[in-house]
Amino acid sequence: MIHPAIEFLQKFRPTGYWTLFAIKPDVTRAPEAKCFATSAAEAASAWLADRADCNLYFAVNPSREPADRKAEKTDIAAMDYLHVDLDPRAGEPIEAEQQRILGVFRAFKPLPSCLIFSGGGYQAFWKLTAPLALPGSVEAADDAARYNQQLEIALGGDNCHNLDRIMRLPFTVNHPNERKRKKGRVECPTTLIHFDPAMTYDLSAFTQAPPKLVAPVSVPGVTGPAAAVPQAAAPANIKRIDDVSTLPLPSWLKVLIVQGNDPDNPGRWPSRSEALFAAVCGMVRGGLTDETIYSIITDPGFGIASSVLDKGNSTQRYALHQISRAKVTAAIPELAELNAKHCVIESIGGRCRVLSEIFDPAMQRAAIEHQSFEDFRDRYSNRFMTVGADKPKQVPLGKWWLEHPMRRQKEFLAFLPGREAPDNTYNMWKGFAVQPRAGDCGLFLAHIRENICAGNEDHYRYLLGWMASLMQKPAQVGSVAIVLRGGEGVGKGFFAHNIGKLL
Repeated sequence: MIHPAIEFLQKFRPTGYWTLFAIKPDVTRAPEAKCFATSAAEAASAWLADRADCNLYFAVNPSREPADRKAEKTDIAAMDYLHVDLDPRAGEPIEAEQQRILGVFRAFKPLPSCLIFSGGGYQAFWKLTAPLALPGSVEAADDAARYNQQLEIALGGDNCHNLDRIMRLPFTVNHPNERKRKKGRVECPTTLIHFDPAMTYDLSAFTQAPPKLVAPVSVPGVTGPAAAVPQAAAPANIKRIDDVSTLPLPSWLKVLIVQGNDPDNPGRWPSRSEALFAAVCGMVRGGLTDETIYSIITDPGFGIASSVLDKGNSTQRYALHQISRAKVTAAIPELAELNAKHCVIESIGGRCRVLSEIFDPAMQRAAIEHQSFEDFRDRYSNRFMTVGADKPKQVPLGKWWLEHPMRRQKEFLAFLPGREAPDNTYNMWKGFAVQPRAGDCGLFLAHIRENICAGNEDHYRYLLGWMASLMQKPAQVGSVAIVLRGGEGVGKGFFAHNIGKLL
């Protein structure tokens, strides 16, 4: 039996193949994708039926090659349809908003070839008489997307003009995520309001949005394409992102956006501001627009926004500053590389030093070391950067980074377990080396009791309490040092090594 959604796709794209997507509500991993030839309608129907508990989508435009993944914009072979998505305005009665949007589309000229109720708002498509072939370049894809962008401007649509966009399938169910359920949203079927495949339009019937012109900001200490980076500007109308699972971002970044940290490694970023900057850099590298990034990092529904919203009246300025910094960092990979590995500490015992985060293979965990500026310059003396616009010259990478105004730098070094470090402080606490989990450590405890404590129950209980204090109160200075004395090979080092590996 052919699924009604597949019957729709047989009219929407009768030849070639369809790429379908399934997204489970409240799951942050990338959408499950599956590509089907148009001759495989029964298999595609079965795939959809097996995923009835998911939000189901389709790719609007065809890619060059069939693939079980979401296409990049440079993968798109042609623009078959123009599209726009209109959702109800926040704070307005949803039923009234849905009627308003429907009226907007019915009054708009040219009329859409296809109109779908997505369960929240409406998706409209205009079929082109002659698809616009694309050569596979970013510039061509962005230029074509400006037709969709102009429809957004004219109709007040959401920011979804990219050619690799996926849209919700009709004849499926819109399953709201937890955030939407808290706002009162319930499951709602998606419906096909109108579709006439014979209603086609020449591309000349539409106009393009003007190219986005932004004033560049200079990037000190570098020349070439990365020397000018667009300055972030506050969007006039903020379009909130309800579900990060639809964004073209890696899974770890989606989790970071939602929760504000890495739940599997809480010490990965020493402060909220560093977690925020890592997220913004990731979103810049993922190709998200300034407007989308700004929306995410100022949305109280996302954990990553907490350090931005704490800034009060400075929230907008702080958010835009983070986006601009991230764009500079993304444009200069060497700056991003060294900022990730190193940090200048203004005072360690009264001396300015370069702190480095390294991996200790013996302890199998992160470790910290520090070097003088001279040693750091020697460390990178075999790598160079080109500086100077009029008279370019080669400068050793270490010297370039030390003199760069956007090098990573903190005033102080501190050990603050479980605490948020101030922005001017580097927190040496990186979390425990392992994550707690249920298990059986009976053999290790028996070793402590019988060998380390020689069967003395009082000594055993004392040592367990001492160990517990290390784990439960890592910020508290220990008042007692344990001294182990015994013959060679009895397990003193084994005990100390394994306790040390936890910290």
